[in-house]
Amino acid sequence: MAAHEIVDYLPDTSAATLGIGMIGCGSIAQKAHLPAYRKYGFQVVGAFDVIPAALRSAVDRFDLRPYDSLDDLLADEAVAVVDVAVRTEDRYPVILQALRAGKHVLSQKPFASTIEQAREIVELGERLGLTVAVNQNGRWAPSWRAATVWNQSGAVGEVQAVNHTFTVSFDWTVGTHFDGMEHFVIYDYAAHWFDITRCWLEGKRITEVRSWDTRAPRQPAESHTPWNMVAQILCADGTSASILGTGAATADTRNQHAFEIVGSDGTIRGEDLNREWVELDRGFDRVRLDPTLTWFPDGFAGTMGELQAAIAEDREPYNSGRHVLPSLEIGLAAVESADHGGAPVAVDINA
Repeated sequence: MAAHEIVDYLPDTSAATLGIGMIGCGSIAQKAHLPAYRKYGFQVVGAFDVIPAALRSAVDRFDLRPYDSLDDLLADEAVAVVDVAVRTEDRYPVILQALRAGKHVLSQKPFASTIEQAREIVELGERLGLTVAVNQNGRWAPSWRAATVWNQSGAVGEVQAVNHTFTVSFDWTVGTHFDGMEHFVIYDYAAHWFDITRCWLEGKRITEVRSWDTRAPRQPAESHTPWNMVAQILCADGTSASILGTGAATADTRNQHAFEIVGSDGTIRGEDLNREWVELDRGFDRVRLDPTLTWFPDGFAGTMGELQAAIAEDREPYNSGRHVLPSLEIGLAAVESADHGGAPVAVDINA
C-alpha cells in the first residue's frame, strides 16, 4: 500500500458555505475552532458569549459580529449552523434552544452529561430534520485519520487490540473549572480516546468497561481532580483496548500521545498532536506517513467540514450525534467504574 492511497486524511472543506454562529468564545474556541475556520475559509457570521471579555477578544481577533444575546444570534437567518463551545454542563439547554430555532448544530464533546440527554438531542434533531454533529475532532487528527482509513480498508485484517498511552502536563488545570470536574481526565480529556477507540473497534460488541484515576506524586495539594488514569475496554470476542494516561509531566516537557491498532494481518502505530506520524506494518511491507497537518487546528476543520458536506449531500455525517452515542456511553461507563474504584461495568454496546 503506497502513501498516496491515504491522502484523504486531509479534512474535506469543499462544502464550507453555510454561515456559522459561534456560541462560546473561550480558550478552545480561540485556539482551535476559529483559527481552523479562518484557515479553511469557513463563513463565520458572528459570535456570542455570556462573558463579555471573551466575546470581545474573539470579535477583535477574528473580526466577527458580536451578538448581544443568544436569542439574537439564533434569530439571524444568516446563521445556518451553530458551533456550541460552552461548558459541558451548559451544552444541553443551548443545543435544544438552537435546534428549536431551526439551526444545525456542531457541539463540543461530550455533547451531553447523560446518555438520556444525548438521546433527546439526537431525536429532536431528527424530528426537526436538522443535523446534529459532535466535535470529535480527534477523528480528523491526521495520524488518527490515516489510521482509520487504513483500518477501514482492512489493511491489518480483524482488529485484535487497541492501545493508547499519553504523557502530558495538567498543570494548566489548576484554578480552572476543569479542576472542579470529578474524573476530569476520564470524562473530558479522554473522550477523544474513547471515541477513536470505539471507531477502530467498529463491528465489535463491547461488554465491559473499567477505569480508575489516581493523583500524581507531583500534583499540587490545591489541585482537586486526579491527573492519572487507566481504562480497559473488553469485547465479547476477546478483543481488548486500553488507555494509559498521565498528566504528571512537567509543563516544559514535550507531550507524547502514542497508539497502536493490532490486527490479524498487521499493526498500525503512530503518534498524534505534537508528533504526527503513522505507520502501517504488515511484515512484508511497511508504509510510513508523516502528515503535514496537525490535530490543532486542522482536526477542527474536519468536523465542521464533514457536517457541512453532510448537509449539502443530505446524509448523516460521520460525526453525527447518533454515531457518537456509543462513544459517550463508553465514556460514561468509565466514569461510573471510576466512581467505584475501578470496578467493572457491564455494558452492551455495538461499536
